[in-house]
Amino acid sequence: MVFYTKIAVSLIAGLLAGILGISGVAGIAFFIFTFFLSTAILLTLKREVIFNLGFYKTYREGIGSSLIAFILTWSIATSLMLGQPTIYVADSSIGPHPVSFPNGTEVPPALKPLNSTFNAIYVIKLSENKTWKVMLGVYSQYNDETALNLPKCDLIYQKAESTVKLTTTIDPEELDQIKSRWSIKFSKEDEGVFIIYEGTRELLEEGKTIDIELKEADSTYLIHILYSANQIRLETEPLKMENNSLNMTRTPFGDTISYVCLDRGFIYAFECPLYTYRSIGFGEEYLVLERPP
Repeated sequence: MVFYTKIAVSLIAGLLAGILGISGVAGIAFFIFTFFLSTAILLTLKREVIFNLGFYKTYREGIGSSLIAFILTWSIATSLMLGQPTIYVADSSIGPHPVSFPNGTEVPPALKPLNSTFNAIYVIKLSENKTWKVMLGVYSQYNDETALNLPKCDLIYQKAESTVKLTTTIDPEELDQIKSRWSIKFSKEDEGVFIIYEGTRELLEEGKTIDIELKEADSTYLIHILYSANQIRLETEPLKMENNSLNMTRTPFGDTISYVCLDRGFIYAFECPLYTYRSIGFGEEYLVLERPP
């Protein structure tokens, strides 16, 4: 009777621990508490049986089985409550690819499962060891005008001109410290919001658009900046794509977008961070690249 009662109590305790999300040392402490509590209750309800068994045997009775029962139900309940990670896969060959479900069906462009942000990858380098180089981004079918959104940058693709126009925004409330975007520094001071670029310091006027030029070794980029009460909006002039692609890694825009390309009826845009492993995790979502052939 004592043995089976403690097993039953441990099963219930393990179930409660899993449902409540108790883990680690707290879980073991919860088991010890319920084990001794059940013994104390049995002392009250089954006094004569306990006296016949003896106190030592009462505490010893079924402790190993009780612990196993607790851990078993604890782990099962925890797994059921937390759920299982969601797995996505992608082609590991060099180039751009949509992210796919495990059955091979491509994730539709409207769905961005990875961190609610990404649904495409670009494999720059692959290997059997840890020297992978992968960019994450977004993709879509394209028509005369197509918009794509990255975390720090939006773009509009114009099919007729084969151009891309970029926009990015900054919240003025984030300017407690100097913030850099597209090689332009933004600073909020008592007099207002200033921009600093190529040795020039200029005050932004609310509601007014200013145009600045960013000069590179072989290119000049025209940027329109509009300052309003709730945001600072930066926009480029259309950027020409060459051979159905545009590499912006070494341009002023490389901090928000690294690469745009057309491939097999889709347009892709990728962010600048590089990932160097075959599996990439975002909380309970994981992207796994198929092994190279």
